[in-house]
Amino acid sequence: METSRRKVFEDFLGFLVFSLVCGIVMVAGVLCLGVGVLASLPVVIAAQAYGYEDLFGESVTVKSVEPQPAAA
Repeated sequence: METSRRKVFEDFLGFLVFSLVCGIVMVAGVLCLGVGVLASLPVVIAAQAYGYEDLFGESVTVKSVEPQPAAA
């Protein structure tokens, strides 16, 4: 937590602007009768993952889960 706090406070204004833009994108998605959330949510999540990778220099990976065969 301390490392995260230090990284954010190094560029607090940039982090604040990024958070506000993400919030505005989500509000715009909700204002489009909720359907816009289907487009804005993946965009915001991808932007946050890219921001994390840029800030900490670590890749964000998603592990795939193989489906288990059904028990007979």
